[in-house]
Amino acid sequence: TPAQRNAHLPQVWWPAAAALCRWLLRANVRGASVLELGAGTGAVGLFAAALGAKDVLLTDGAEEVVELAAVNVERNAPLWRDAGANVRVSRLLWGNACLPEGWSDCAASGSLILGSDVTAMTGDHELLCETLTGLLAAK
Repeated sequence: TPAQRNAHLPQVWWPAAAALCRWLLRANVRGASVLELGAGTGAVGLFAAALGAKDVLLTDGAEEVVELAAVNVERNAPLWRDAGANVRVSRLLWGNACLPEGWSDCAASGSLILGSDVTAMTGDHELLCETLTGLLAAK
């Protein structure tokens, strides 16, 4: 089935994630609020936290992926603990009118919505666009 063929996708470090992390090195994320869509391992959001983002929310639609990201948050917490960053993980189903918990609180200013290699199937594009529309409207 397609789900079985794609089951490994969230556990892969994709080239676009590395490129986005390189971009974050040049961007000023210190003090920013960051929402990562389709976080998978959470690597990009965790990198943003290590660079000084104050509030990072990693999201993914699959519960087992959210659990993986939560483990990675715990394992990597020393990278941002001294800076006082708040890093959380939440399940977010694209196309759903519900915003991730806490997003409206941190979306007011200095916020970034990040995503790298977030769609493996073109059928997800419309749902992703609906989600982005909702997130940006909340800003």
